[in-house]
Amino acid sequence: MSCLASKTTPSTNTCSVSISSPKATELGGYSFSQL
Repeated sequence: MSCLASKTTPSTNTCSVSISSPKATELGGYSFSQL
């Protein structure tokens, strides 16, 4: 799963920007959230 792929292609996994989330820092400011 790629963050760029998630933003360009419709999928159940969407890349959301969450700077307040600890995981976001690990993923370069991006966090994966399942809808």
